[in-house]
Amino acid sequence: MFAFARLGSEQYILKKNWVNRLFYRVAGSHGLLPKMCWYQVIRRIQSLCPDRNYPLLILDAGSGSGGCGFALRKTRPRARVVCVDMVMDRVRECSIIQRQLKLDGVHPVLADIRRLPFSKCFDLAYSIEVLEHIDDDVGALRSLRDALRDDGVLIVHIPRSRFESRTILPCARKIPKVVSDIATDHVRYEYTEQEIRAKLADAGFAIEKFSYSQGTWGRLAFEINSLYMNHTNVRNVLAMLTYPLTTALAYLDAIVPHKTGNAFVIVAAKSGSRTVSS
Repeated sequence: MFAFARLGSEQYILKKNWVNRLFYRVAGSHGLLPKMCWYQVIRRIQSLCPDRNYPLLILDAGSGSGGCGFALRKTRPRARVVCVDMVMDRVRECSIIQRQLKLDGVHPVLADIRRLPFSKCFDLAYSIEVLEHIDDDVGALRSLRDALRDDGVLIVHIPRSRFESRTILPCARKIPKVVSDIATDHVRYEYTEQEIRAKLADAGFAIEKFSYSQGTWGRLAFEINSLYMNHTNVRNVLAMLTYPLTTALAYLDAIVPHKTGNAFVIVAAKSGSRTVSS
């Protein structure tokens, strides 16, 4: 749980407010949604390749400022993580953290994942909460397929359609609307299971494992963590005060299987390259 709690701690380098900077450095990010997503992906990578010293070449497609990539690099000393994002500010932030932490295995790259400048070189690629921002998501998936070795694996973490998502707390029922108002660059209403299955197949992937994340405990953690999201200062203070409770709930959610949830975690391989089952 300690490792989960400290996810995102390197982001303190980017914080201007000294309170935020100190909190991030000691306790990790107080934003739980990214941490839950990163941890789900990291656990699946560990399941696929238990040997932490294996020299994996990993592609983080839509890395932002590199939170998941840095977490992976810290636990896998021989891995190389190429963090690709099409937003210059995010790539610059990732570069700043990489230089200050001197993590040579992390490589920030400015590129569009719909047109990646790589061919058959990555052992593994992952995309976290990215496809819902891309108009040609099937094109992006095909580009990721081309970047993978013939036996490479893709891990996708995406939000479930907001029309199928559920809330628990009555006071949190406005959060999905606030999130959608903030995330104005979503080009679709996220995904249903049928939609993402069809798009992966169209892109040339065969699903090896399809599972849910952000079940009951994760939803509850996110809702408490995200109250007053449209009032940044109030939300940050509340998130810090409730951090022990919400972190425990989020960690519990990350380590137990779910029959349903507000997000999908999918492990897929190139069609015909591995023995697969859904």
